[in-house]
Amino acid sequence: MYCREEPVLKKDLTVGIILLFIISAVSSMVIGNEVDVISDLEIADAVELETIMISGPIDSPWPMYCHDNNNTGRSPYNTSNNPMKVKWTYEMYGHDYHCSPVIDDEGIIYVARHELFSLYPNGTLKWTYDYPWRSEGAPAIDQNGIIYFTTRGGGTRYLYAVYSDNGTLKWKYHAGGKDITSSPAIGDDGTIYFGDWYGWIHAVYPNGTMKWKYKTGNVITGSAAIGPDGIVYIGSHDDRVYALYPNNGTVKWSFKTGSWVHGSPSIGSDGTIYIGSDDDNLYALHPDNGTEIWSCNIGGTWSSPVIDENGILYVGVFDQKFYAIYPNGTKKWMYEAPGRIWLGASAAISADGIIYFGTTWFDGGEKMFIALNPDGSEKWRYEDGGEFESSPAIGSDGTVYVVSTKFQTTKDLGTLYAFGELDPNAPEAPIISGETSGKAGKEYSYMFNSTDPNGDDVYWFHIYCPWFQFDFSPAKEPYDIEV
Repeated sequence: MYCREEPVLKKDLTVGIILLFIISAVSSMVIGNEVDVISDLEIADAVELETIMISGPIDSPWPMYCHDNNNTGRSPYNTSNNPMKVKWTYEMYGHDYHCSPVIDDEGIIYVARHELFSLYPNGTLKWTYDYPWRSEGAPAIDQNGIIYFTTRGGGTRYLYAVYSDNGTLKWKYHAGGKDITSSPAIGDDGTIYFGDWYGWIHAVYPNGTMKWKYKTGNVITGSAAIGPDGIVYIGSHDDRVYALYPNNGTVKWSFKTGSWVHGSPSIGSDGTIYIGSDDDNLYALHPDNGTEIWSCNIGGTWSSPVIDENGILYVGVFDQKFYAIYPNGTKKWMYEAPGRIWLGASAAISADGIIYFGTTWFDGGEKMFIALNPDGSEKWRYEDGGEFESSPAIGSDGTVYVVSTKFQTTKDLGTLYAFGELDPNAPEAPIISGETSGKAGKEYSYMFNSTDPNGDDVYWFHIYCPWFQFDFSPAKEPYDIEV
């Protein structure tokens, strides 16, 4: 059955609250697991006057992992005129992967790696925020312009809140001693949800204090999806999918699959919950009680099923296959992918139905960034020698952003790509005449010939040393370079 997507109305609410209470924590047991609840906001003083901006996700081209709280991975923007040329790249070093970009309402792109990077739409750096160790997954942006992201490793397992205008820290929330690979999700009331490798599901107020947390039976690697009624859905390595009430973290229902649940659930327009499991099945679950509607054997998956406007599901699996599944659980088509579709590499769908996703080398596969037509035929592919373990994002002009990672001995190289239409005013690539090799300490002369469409002066630079190289790059102003 096909269901029409209804618009979701989001509200901004500014509330002035006088807080007068004694800090307390309430603990209870729910179906054998722990729920810790903070009955109100934690504050240092007994009396405090505070204005709290209650705000859901920002209305922007790509505000969070898989685009929205339903994890549909569906963009409202068309890419039919996108020639998928490399507009620009930005390099980010560090031991990190599974890092996915998000986009705010001004087109600024954010990637959390070993630093949080903020980049203008032309690929130039706006700011960075440095923090210990590394991050995986995607940040999330709220309507106040706060960037939320999680970290893993080195005893620095935090949820960070950073101001988008200047990259300064608002607060950080310590989640405990286990890694976090779960991307944050933001409820319409501003509550931030994520899971950790201890098996805790955390709910955090917008001021950085704990609202509640719930203990599952094993590691949580995936991210939460949030229903229109605020119910929080998330999977765990205890083989279960959980539905939790947003006010106190108690369990509405849980559904047991046959193996670990690595990836993140997605929610259809009729409320159906979709989730993959290591038992090789994709499940459709009823939102009211968690009963199984159908299951489809596709193979083990760590990525999230994404959903187009007609309710068709798209998901990649370990054994180098990518599926389109009808809403009734039957297979529409299957594409033989060149490599494994890995954790975090959920697809993105443009308004014209083009599906974008990446693959890795595992199991002898190839490392590619792929675009498929709605009928499953291959439209385009790109290879740079790196692993495409990132979930793509689509900008308002149809530009497609994705991160590739090249694993190296010291620091891994992550490259953010912007695929789109090249600037028609950009200078042409130069024709270079001169020596193609030489020795250190000796000077060489080169002749550069290039044309600018507007007749402006063109400046180029190229540096080669035994230990690094910069490619020729166009500019409208000269560079001052010191080696």
